[in-house]
Amino acid sequence: AIPDAYVGLYNTQTREWHGGRTDQEGIARIRLMPGTYRQQNVSKEGYTGQQMQEPVEVTEGKTQRLTVQLRPQPKIRGVVMDQTGKPVPGATVRILPGGGGEDLTTGKDGKFEIAARRFAWGGGGGRGREESQLVVVARHKHRNLAAAVEVEDESKPLEVKLRPSATLAGRVTDLDGKPVPNARLMVMLRSRMWGSPIRSGGYLITDSQGRYEIKAIPPTQKYSVTAEADGFGKMELQTELDEEEIGRVELENLVLAPANLSISGVVVDDEDKPVAGAHVGTYGDRQPHQNTITDKEGKFVFKQVVADEFRVSAYINTADGQQHGSVNTKGGDKDVKVVLGQSPGSRPRLPKPRSLLGKPLGDLEQFGLKPASEIAAGKRMLICFWNMEQRPSRHCIRGLAEKADELAKKGVVVVSVHASAVEPDKLKAWTVKYKIPFSAGAVSAGAKKSERTLRKWGVRALPWLILTDKGHIVHAEGFPLGELDATMSEFPSK
Repeated sequence: AIPDAYVGLYNTQTREWHGGRTDQEGIARIRLMPGTYRQQNVSKEGYTGQQMQEPVEVTEGKTQRLTVQLRPQPKIRGVVMDQTGKPVPGATVRILPGGGGEDLTTGKDGKFEIAARRFAWGGGGGRGREESQLVVVARHKHRNLAAAVEVEDESKPLEVKLRPSATLAGRVTDLDGKPVPNARLMVMLRSRMWGSPIRSGGYLITDSQGRYEIKAIPPTQKYSVTAEADGFGKMELQTELDEEEIGRVELENLVLAPANLSISGVVVDDEDKPVAGAHVGTYGDRQPHQNTITDKEGKFVFKQVVADEFRVSAYINTADGQQHGSVNTKGGDKDVKVVLGQSPGSRPRLPKPRSLLGKPLGDLEQFGLKPASEIAAGKRMLICFWNMEQRPSRHCIRGLAEKADELAKKGVVVVSVHASAVEPDKLKAWTVKYKIPFSAGAVSAGAKKSERTLRKWGVRALPWLILTDKGHIVHAEGFPLGELDATMSEFPSK
């Protein structure tokens, strides 16, 4: 049981949030009016949160019981050292993406322990959603030392060796070249899939001459620096530091346009009726992000916008889920109309994968594998969806290979499914090279059909693990490799 976890539900008719916290027995008792509720959010610090999209019907006189499983966030442990191998006390440590709140500071022994939270993005190319690569960033500002190290194996201690680093410096000006004091800056480390702040503590602030600098920036990484200020728009520049770029690195000026215009408009549905209570926001390269809610006539107003073109997006929660719409506009426009269900150049939103929990395992023959009843008669099964081009997937498959004998003794049959079409010879060569002892199948269709197949199997990210009982009913899904033993203990052999 997990006490003091927050449980939130959204009433799609009244558009109101309701919530409560669990007691010592892990039970949250929330009194609700009859209706349809969705977007249940269950969370607690130190645990991986859950957000369930399936609607819940609450009827008068009946108690609706929901069971949610929260798993502890994995802990990344390690030591920060200098180039001679000596522990570095007083270094700040941060895990990206996400950051996880305040930075940690190493003690005399240079050691650290920090909770990790994984995210997932994407979904194209038949590879499912890709789970984020965790990066530990350690910095010692006074010695101008830093390092950014990818986490290959969450179960093993990480050695972070600091080295001489860069100091990013620059200036924020207006269109006339005059300095902009008190501008707010955010420095983010960028990967292929995400960007995350390099430091905690909020924004950097420019001085009276519009200047800024930030020390201890790890080289060999990509960064973005974004500036904004009251009465101005925003600007972002990106830079990539090579191995030799240490010491002071002067960046080009960040030039802010004035935000001295306004726009107004209305949000309507597909029948051209005004939508009250819709959430509306502005998005653009130079446009400050703003949010508002439409009035009873569906109208909205944004002040302090720039003259450039930007996008206005709106959404509202309904019994059928969220409805979205957006339109391109520019500063000074009036009578802007956002139609829910319409967006410039948008593609149809794909349905979310459905959970397989409690359901029979699907047909493995479509992946070129033998039926479950033949390869695992009377035994539990562990299926791993993965992609050889993705580092977390490769780590998961090789980790399972190391556990092959142990799993076999426990009566668990492991099979893998490559989550996109791949040449059989290429897949076989990879599995032979890395001594993968279990059966390997693959999605054999094109990208669009592959996406549908992965959704049918409930795959939300790669790698994706599915555990069944002896009757091949799914008992657990989507858990990380590091939690395999705990998951198997939660669902003993049946």
